[in-house]
Amino acid sequence: MRSLIAITFAVAVFVPVLSAAPVSGETVYRQRCAACHDSGNPRVPPRDELKKLSVTRILRAMDFGLMNNIATKLRQEEREAVAAYLGIAGDTGLPPASAYCKDRSVKLTSGGKAEWNGWSPAPTNTRY
Repeated sequence: MRSLIAITFAVAVFVPVLSAAPVSGETVYRQRCAACHDSGNPRVPPRDELKKLSVTRILRAMDFGLMNNIATKLRQEEREAVAAYLGIAGDTGLPPASAYCKDRSVKLTSGGKAEWNGWSPAPTNTRY
């Protein structure tokens, strides 16, 4: 009896995983996204503009951004497939090196403890 339960459990867990077909980003886009993004509405970015964004940025918009209300109806693998279908692969979504200061070293003056610039004029750190 125990072996029958174990076999039934194993089949119930592993068969759906093995039989699941990969999700097509193009198919999900046509079914769920194209009605708005291919409509020509000036308030909705068209597909050509979405294809200029990184996969990470599209996925972030679906998970946490403006598209969250719509994308919550999609499974995570469907969101990832749509983002991969639309976006530019390989972009990490991090700011480019040109966005940072060239000299990133911090230079502090070495002052004594009596030169602390706090709200107290006395080294005892009292207000009055």
